[in-house]
Amino acid sequence: MKKLLAFSLLVTVVSLSSLAFGQGSTPSDPAAVAAITQLENDAVKADLSGDASFYQNYLADDWTGGTSRGTWDTKSSLMADIRGQHYARTVLSTDTFLRQNGAWKQIAGHSSQAAK
Repeated sequence: MKKLLAFSLLVTVVSLSSLAFGQGSTPSDPAAVAAITQLENDAVKADLSGDASFYQNYLADDWTGGTSRGTWDTKSSLMADIRGQHYARTVLSTDTFLRQNGAWKQIAGHSSQAAK
């Protein structure tokens, strides 16, 4: 089994039902759904290939994430973790996006370990 980055997500179902509202986007906005779906797919590819540079652009500067280990990360602490211990686990995740300066950015995320 390939090891994933410490922050990586193995998600079997990605739900886009809770897109960030505001700035003219709604959950029925096909362009927003397509853009965020592509970002989520690109995030999985970045995790599997160890591409830390993707997250530098993907995450908002003030990003906050709740981990499946019960801790909280900031963008800077997550970027430091990318270079750290790698492991794999199955988690359920929710990501929140906001359009900032014309680009979709993940502004928050939360993961919980899936039942075994």
